[in-house]
Amino acid sequence: FDRTFLEQNSAYNYNFTPNYVYKGQAINAYTYTARQELPVKFTPGTQNPDAAAYTSYLIAHTPAGTPITMDYIAGNNGLRNGDQPLDIYSLFSNFGTYPNQYYNQVLTQLRFVASVNADIKNHGLQAGLEFDQRRFSFYYLKDAGALWTRMRQLANEHTTQLDVNNPILNTQLSGLVPYYYYNYAYDQSKQTQFSEQLLAKLGLPKNYTGFVNVDGMDPSTFKLSMFSADDLLNNGSNQLVSYVGYTHDGKKTNAKTDINDFINQKDANGRNLFPVGSFNPIYSSVYVMDKFDFKDMKFNIGLRVDRYDANQQVLKDKYAFHDIARIGDLGSLENLPAGFTDNIPGNIPKDAAVYVAQDPTNGKSPIAIKGFREGDKWYNAQGVQLSDPSLIVATDGRVTPLFKDNANYNQKISAGGFTRYVPAINAMPRIAFSFPISDVANFFAHYDILVQRPTTGYSNLSPLDYYYIDGSGNTSLVNNPNLKPTQTIDYELGFSQVLNERKNASLTITSFYREMRNNINQKFVVGAYPKSYIQYDNIDFGTVKGISAAFDFRRTGGSRINLNYTLQFADGSGSNANSGANLAQSGQPNLRVLTPLDNDQRHSFVFNYDYRFGSKKDYKGPSFKTKKGKTMQFLENIGFNLSLLLGSGTPYTRWSSPANSFGNGRSVIQGQINGSYKPWNFRTNLRIDKNIPLTFGSSESENKKTGNLNIYLQILNVLNTKNVLNVYNFTGSPNDDGYLSSAQAQAALALANSAQAYSNMYTIRMRNAANYSLPRQIRIGVLFEF
Repeated sequence: FDRTFLEQNSAYNYNFTPNYVYKGQAINAYTYTARQELPVKFTPGTQNPDAAAYTSYLIAHTPAGTPITMDYIAGNNGLRNGDQPLDIYSLFSNFGTYPNQYYNQVLTQLRFVASVNADIKNHGLQAGLEFDQRRFSFYYLKDAGALWTRMRQLANEHTTQLDVNNPILNTQLSGLVPYYYYNYAYDQSKQTQFSEQLLAKLGLPKNYTGFVNVDGMDPSTFKLSMFSADDLLNNGSNQLVSYVGYTHDGKKTNAKTDINDFINQKDANGRNLFPVGSFNPIYSSVYVMDKFDFKDMKFNIGLRVDRYDANQQVLKDKYAFHDIARIGDLGSLENLPAGFTDNIPGNIPKDAAVYVAQDPTNGKSPIAIKGFREGDKWYNAQGVQLSDPSLIVATDGRVTPLFKDNANYNQKISAGGFTRYVPAINAMPRIAFSFPISDVANFFAHYDILVQRPTTGYSNLSPLDYYYIDGSGNTSLVNNPNLKPTQTIDYELGFSQVLNERKNASLTITSFYREMRNNINQKFVVGAYPKSYIQYDNIDFGTVKGISAAFDFRRTGGSRINLNYTLQFADGSGSNANSGANLAQSGQPNLRVLTPLDNDQRHSFVFNYDYRFGSKKDYKGPSFKTKKGKTMQFLENIGFNLSLLLGSGTPYTRWSSPANSFGNGRSVIQGQINGSYKPWNFRTNLRIDKNIPLTFGSSESENKKTGNLNIYLQILNVLNTKNVLNVYNFTGSPNDDGYLSSAQAQAALALANSAQAYSNMYTIRMRNAANYSLPRQIRIGVLFEF
């Protein structure tokens, strides 16, 4: 609309003919039942002629006498305004496909950093502080084409019923048997904001009951501001927009989200506005570090304290969007039946949530306690711990908590169910020390804790997720505004040894252990009211342990050599925030099992050789004398660096049978998750460069300045090695998933218009260049330093 979404913009003009039905001898009359669509007149648009060609072709090849209606066009692969052509065998977008989404994101940051350094005796002190506040906003129009479908629904939603109380005699048709006609009744309660705005723009009264044909209008007629929030959100079913820090119609706002405003704020006509403010997390930290020597030992000791405040409202209890009553609250609640609290088991704590059976006559009033919940532990009314909360469902089939305000059962969410985010404060100590065992051997170790803020896309409050959760047919995935920072605890222990008398060769052996805590993944919240859902939560953990050996040969005769080998084992309960999606969506318990992580590269070798020819008296390359007796050092200040990288493959999950990799096909896992490994990778890089010293100003001046010009030639992947980055789960091959040769593919090939075309296109889709590393690259560049 007003955001550059242009579809085929074709005009579909059509009328209706009255449809009369005989009501029998008792009434002896024909009465009007509904308008019957007449054939449309199609005028192709010019803004997207490729899409308009579909309907033009359909109409041109429709047999004579076939009524061409809007339903006929939609049912025979023609395109109405907003429709997209079907994909070719669901593999590639078809001819005439146009952009159909709009996304706008704004991220601003206010950051203040200060630090101070001081040397006091043998202590090198450093202290500092940091303040960081970000503002994250986005607006997402998910399906611009679907706006046409929504407009068709909204424009005439208030005129779907006939005004049968006011029959009109059709004198032209009536004779011995009368024909009665009805106008359409105006139902104000069903009139949408879009309908009101459109009728006003067309100069028609608000209660106009004639049919409004949006397909016969130019897109410039419409604007997103004509829609209400309810119009675009569609009661949670197929929401057309999502937004944070914007209004529903795409206007930027800097307000913060307030649940009271979200629930209660309405426009002048009483329609919900559903304001959702921007996400404004606040991060601050202070730190102090001290470097000092104690006898022969060197210490680096520090402490950093971080404070993370999501600066938003969060659920008091993830199992409901209202304020749940606890056992300790029962004494202050009104309208509880007599004897309601008489038999509470003694093993249930006072802060346990109460779950009830409700009066089947109204479905609201609690009549008895069905069970309890303490955190994630469920109990029945007798205090016996349960493994399945469905054992305490109420009469409506839901696990129903007792709310402090029973009126909340009539609301989707309530402000009482939310509270402020409790800032997470993390102390991160760092202790590093080293001491010489001898003049050629050194021992070192360190311990530190690192904390990372939650990912913005998973942690911002979106009350629309909660408000419409019961209207979604599927299990909803929602953000978790109560996410805490993730944490990494790092241990390292090492030993270095000089290997020769010249002290230009050394060997360093290091062992390391990292523990990751509070990592984010999807979690199934079983037993939530009004329905179970999936949210992101701090439930994952992992470890990385290994050993590395590094050989360092310092520059001698122009050469420097480094060689490193690392043996690593990376295991955890999830590799990323969505790696547990299939488990969560299956409704299984939230099991946490250690498996190899996606970055588990078992073996890694790095060899680096660097040679510098030097200059003047340090020159080590070939030279020759000129006729004037000068020595020409034609490789002066030239050097090269050669690196060889060899690594074992990272893991993937093997499938036991082939499946369509580009559809909804899945297979049973063979072995365990990430139980198979991709091939080894090898890569060679080369860089040749020359330094040209520069002098600015007079060479005799005290104010002369120097600089350096570095001209380089860099060749990445010198041998043009075709390293495999990704493979298909069944075959372990980067270019064949095994599907086309399987029995499952034969049915798809039999239904295809052309089995050969299907096979060819599927093969092209499989040959994905992203499954391989980049080919050889040659770069020429200049670096200027001064």
